[in-house]
Amino acid sequence: MNKALGLTVKNSRININSFVIASSIVVNVIYAIFTTSYGIGGVSSAYLSAVYALGLFNIIFSNRRKIKGKYGKSFLFLEGLLFTACVLTLLFASDTTTITIQNYFFYCFMPVLFLMFEYNTEKILRYGMYISFVSILGINTLLVDQSISTRFAQTDLGTIYDLLPCIVLAMVHFAYYRKNASKLTKLLYLYYLYMLVRMIPVIVRGAMLTLMIGVVIIYLNRPGKKTKAITKWSTGKKALVVLGIIAAVLAVLNFNYLIEWTYNLLAGWGINFGFITKFHYYIQSGNITDNREPYYELVKNTFFESPIYGKGVQTFGSYSADGAAYPHNYILQFLFEGGLLLMLPLAFVSLREIYRVMTAKYRNVDDLALRLCLLLVSVIPGFFSMNIWYNRSFWMLIMLGLIRFKRRKDK
Repeated sequence: MNKALGLTVKNSRININSFVIASSIVVNVIYAIFTTSYGIGGVSSAYLSAVYALGLFNIIFSNRRKIKGKYGKSFLFLEGLLFTACVLTLLFASDTTTITIQNYFFYCFMPVLFLMFEYNTEKILRYGMYISFVSILGINTLLVDQSISTRFAQTDLGTIYDLLPCIVLAMVHFAYYRKNASKLTKLLYLYYLYMLVRMIPVIVRGAMLTLMIGVVIIYLNRPGKKTKAITKWSTGKKALVVLGIIAAVLAVLNFNYLIEWTYNLLAGWGINFGFITKFHYYIQSGNITDNREPYYELVKNTFFESPIYGKGVQTFGSYSADGAAYPHNYILQFLFEGGLLLMLPLAFVSLREIYRVMTAKYRNVDDLALRLCLLLVSVIPGFFSMNIWYNRSFWMLIMLGLIRFKRRKDK
């Protein structure tokens, strides 16, 4: 009886912590629905405040186990690095930072904190799907051509990135956990497939690339038939990867021709995919980066003014001509804001996670699935857009990436 009670308490503790982590990943969908669709502000902030309060209560009163040393050290290193960057900003930056203590607490501290305690990856993905179902209240309104340009169909970039985690979590859960999924979860698969179908015609380029990369990684790294362990790459799969790399290089070298051909083919069928039309337009105008060269030039031109600790966290907007808050590339953002001190460790860890996830260094399904989700909703789109300081998933991925890597697999 006592054992059963102990297991129940432990499961409840893990369930609550998993729910908190899931909320950290998908909370922006609540923002998109209530703020963008209904004009009601503050709902997502209130929700996350309540969730984090629940999580802290769970840690204080239900989880008295010691934190594993490698988790605690990783947490202290990450928070120490970010705290140092913020302090250097306050001491030396000529412009006032726009990041507040509240923002730092909710984006960079709390989501990372809960990773130090027990969680269940499958439940994180499933709970994220449950929470994201709130999107049904306004999905048809959000995923319409909002006519932000007369040249190509596309919805708001922020809205797409708010909804992207919904698709990613459902996709990864389907790939790795569908065999034991409940009927409710399987119905949610259909809903998120519907969301994807609605999203594709108006999707932004970074999000489309993210989903394509996710499909490739899942295809390459699947578990064996009789085990939950990710199988090693076979000779055939390695050959396929080599051919894929060659094809990708050829596609890049012939990028303009491929986009032109695809655009004309779709136009002949009367189909307007926003990201293809957008590529076509910008190729024709010689502006494929969508006016982002000045941001890149700004980072390059100001680097030697403060190469060690940068110009200050969240000060980019004070230097950019159009007031853009970030340079649309997270590595350049850290280089500008925190110099080599901040950029080198964060770039190293995040790029190493891309390599580990892509090449199945994480043989355990749970390890791979969670990191894959965090990678797809932060690092990949972070190369092209997104203010990375306000992406909780990025800091969670860095935390996991800092933990000493030990190859393991399920039996």
